[in-house]
Amino acid sequence: MKRTTLPSAVGCAVVLSLLAVGCATRERGTPAGQKESIMLENVPRVVQGDPGDLSRPSRAHAMYAALENAMRILGEPYDYDFLMGVSGHAFRLMIHEGGVYIEPPDDGQGHYFRYHTLGAVGFQKKGGTHAWCTEKPDEDTAAEIRASLDQGIPVLKYHRFPQWGVIIGYEDGDFIVNAHNGKQERITLFGGLAGCHVLERLPRRPDVALSVAASFGCIVDYAFRERMPQGDTTWFHKQYSGLAAYDAWISHLRQGRIKDKFAGSWNYKTLLDARRAGLGYLKQARRYYKGEPLGELDALIEKYGAVVSHLHENLKHFPWKEDASEHTDDAIAALSKARDMERDAFTFMRESSLAAGTK
Repeated sequence: MKRTTLPSAVGCAVVLSLLAVGCATRERGTPAGQKESIMLENVPRVVQGDPGDLSRPSRAHAMYAALENAMRILGEPYDYDFLMGVSGHAFRLMIHEGGVYIEPPDDGQGHYFRYHTLGAVGFQKKGGTHAWCTEKPDEDTAAEIRASLDQGIPVLKYHRFPQWGVIIGYEDGDFIVNAHNGKQERITLFGGLAGCHVLERLPRRPDVALSVAASFGCIVDYAFRERMPQGDTTWFHKQYSGLAAYDAWISHLRQGRIKDKFAGSWNYKTLLDARRAGLGYLKQARRYYKGEPLGELDALIEKYGAVVSHLHENLKHFPWKEDASEHTDDAIAALSKARDMERDAFTFMRESSLAAGTK
C-alpha cells in the first residue's frame, strides 16, 4: 500500500491563505513529529449506479460500497457482492413498525457488522465515533484517523445522509473524503468527524471458507426472525425482519401508509440491489464447495436468479412518484410473489448442508 506525504507549503501565498481561513487553522497546528499532510495512493472512485440497470453494478448500500473502496485501496480481493453476502445483508429485509422507512439491510452500524463482517475480511473496528454522535471537535478521534492514514489504512466515514465515504488523507487541518458521488471532498475537525470507523488488521488472515459457511447460518437466522434483536443496530428499535418484513410491507401498502417515492421506489430499488449482490455472492461462494453441497449451491443460485428477475420485472410498479397509490395492487402482488420465492429459497437453504462447512 503506497501513500504520499505531501510537502509542506511555504511562501506568502500560503501565509495569506491561512490568514483567510481564520484563527481555527492556527489552533489546529501540527504537533511535533506529526506529518502535515498525507494522501493515500491508487485510490479508486466510489461509484454507485442505478439498481434497475442490470448491465452495471449499482452499489446502492453505501456502507458496503465504502468498505469495498477501502478494501481495494488496501489491495484486498473482497468486492461489494462478497461483502454484502458474507455479512448476510444481501439477503436481509427490515421494515419499521410505523412503516415510514423500509431498509433491506441495516445501516451497517450494528454489532453484527463490527464483529462479523469486518472479521470475515481480516479487520476489526479499532476506534472512531458513533454514526449519530454530536458534531463536536474531537482531537482524539482526529489523532486516531491521522495515525490510521499514516499506516496506509483508510477510514470509513458516514458522509451526508444516507451515504458513506472513505477518508483517504489529510492536509492543512482538513480531512479528504473519497465520497459516494465519485468526488473527493474536504471535511474539518470542527463538525465533520461524526460516524468514523477506524480499522485495524487482525493478527491472522481470515479463513474465508469458514466465513462463507457461517454466512448461510446468519442468512437463515434473519430470514425467519420476526423481529430484530435489540442492540443489533444503533437506532432502529421496532422493526420487522426477513419474511415477516414482507408481510409488514404488504400490510402497510394495503393500509395506504406507504405512498411516497422514497419509501416506495427507492427502497424497492435497494431491495433489488441487495438481491443482485446476493446472487453475485452465491456465484463467488462456489469456489469453496464441492460435491453435494456444490449442487445445492447451484440450485440456490438458480432460485435467486429467478428472484432478481422477478424484482427487476416489477420495478415499474414502484415508480419515483410522490403518490404511487394507483400501483398499490400490482406492488402488493409483486411483493407477495417475491416473499413466496424467498421463503422457498430460505427453506431450501435451511435444509441444505451449506452452513455445515466447505470443502
